[in-house]
Amino acid sequence: MADPGKPRGRLVEPGVLRTDVSGVPVYWAEGPEAEAGVVFGVGQADESLAWAGVTRLTLHHIAAGVPGATSSVGLTHAEMRVRGGPDDIGDRLDALIAALTSGPTDSLAELRLVLAANQRRPSAAATALQTRYGTRGAGLYGRDEYGLCWLGPEEVRSWRDRMLTAPNAAAWVVAPRLLPLRLELGVRARPLRPFPRPVLAPEPAWRRVLDGDAHLSVTARPSAAWEAAVAILARRVGVPSGPVSQQDDLPAGEAHAVVGAPGLEILVGASTELAGREPSATELAEHLAGAEDRLRATAISAADLVGWCRREVARQPGVPRATSLAAHTALSGADVVRAWSDSLATALFLVPPTADPARTGARAAVRWSAVPAGGTRHEPVEPDAAHPGKHLVVDDARLTLVLDEERAISVAFRDATALRWPGGRRGLWGEDGTFLNIEPEEWHDGISVAETVDRRVAAPRTVPLIGGSR
Repeated sequence: MADPGKPRGRLVEPGVLRTDVSGVPVYWAEGPEAEAGVVFGVGQADESLAWAGVTRLTLHHIAAGVPGATSSVGLTHAEMRVRGGPDDIGDRLDALIAALTSGPTDSLAELRLVLAANQRRPSAAATALQTRYGTRGAGLYGRDEYGLCWLGPEEVRSWRDRMLTAPNAAAWVVAPRLLPLRLELGVRARPLRPFPRPVLAPEPAWRRVLDGDAHLSVTARPSAAWEAAVAILARRVGVPSGPVSQQDDLPAGEAHAVVGAPGLEILVGASTELAGREPSATELAEHLAGAEDRLRATAISAADLVGWCRREVARQPGVPRATSLAAHTALSGADVVRAWSDSLATALFLVPPTADPARTGARAAVRWSAVPAGGTRHEPVEPDAAHPGKHLVVDDARLTLVLDEERAISVAFRDATALRWPGGRRGLWGEDGTFLNIEPEEWHDGISVAETVDRRVAAPRTVPLIGGSR
């Protein structure tokens, strides 16, 4: 007789059974310790700048109501997990799912404060992604989570009902045996996820940073050759532990890597050399040894099942692991050179203050806006000695800070996110990552500038920073 506690399914790889429960794909593997979780196809890249942090706030509130539950949010995926015993792990997972349908009903102010104090710190990877994507999609990585300033129960319930649904979820269980599950998630349409394209043109670029080492950011479709190229470059510039940051969950299935070096010349030289000369046999052997340690077949773990769930909610259930040990073993030096050369088309150099960006051979990533021909002009109350011609120009479409006859910074109202302080101060973020800070007392008739921002930027893209929180 079949075991009633183990539903029918199919093996997707040795030791991993896939089945469906209430419309939710479930991946199960046998293991000595009981652990389970659910992965949702939602992350930071799905949020807007005004709502940034809503996924973390939603999941943290839900997990807080289930003993032993934890939650985490990435760029394109979010996860909750629980631990338990072999006899109750199924009940714990069902309790976690059931918590999705309740609350919140009370103020979230205290939880928002806790989460705001634990936001992601600035990093080279964050700067690179923000430069590539602006204030949308993957460009929200490492930015201030403005949603933690104001989001209330109504907004959290709305986000939960739209994104945390059965068609957008996959579950996993590691346990000695699989107990019956219910997984009663809401059955709604799978949310559309139109990830925005990068604002940075697909050509080598550089951006000045305020301090730190030089860094090189590249993106590519994940492959063994590209992973090898990134690892070999990191060793050549003196980072034997590997790249500073490597992510494989960018929108559209791309991977992102950042390699740092103590000098821009070192980084540019090593990168250029790797694009033109095959790595040595010793370098390939060192990389293969590292890949063997990382990919050698062992007992199925929770991380393996989470990987299957991520591919499921990304609508790629049949795609195996991005790279296999066999793929790394078959690599040739020519494969590595080709992968790195192709990736350099996306190169973004982060250039420290004392380095000459001309050494990169790339164009500037940040460019000036055009000086507007019309609009209402606002002069500064106190002249700026460094920029004698500085003034603001406001028209129906945009706000522009003019520094001189050739340099201006402009943000279009239509796509902007506004930060609103009660004293009249306004901040304006453009989709390309441009930011304007407006202090009304610093400009003649500055209050009218703030009033124009309030009228022109839609309420869903306006963030009340102080005095307007719920």
